[in-house]
Amino acid sequence: MTATGAVPAAVLSAPPNRHELMSRRFVVVGLFVSFAGVLLMGLGAWLGRADTRYGAATSKFP
Repeated sequence: MTATGAVPAAVLSAPPNRHELMSRRFVVVGLFVSFAGVLLMGLGAWLGRADTRYGAATSKFP
């Protein structure tokens, strides 16, 4: 896609009612889902670091 085609594509892809107010329920649900995702990523990182403590992720080759 060329630069001249990018602007019309962006204008056509936006919904016509994009300036209307959103329902508060959608905002709260989206906020909850994003916080849950951050918590799960942090939990996965925290649980993953414990593997090196017991030698599970060590390699035989230097």
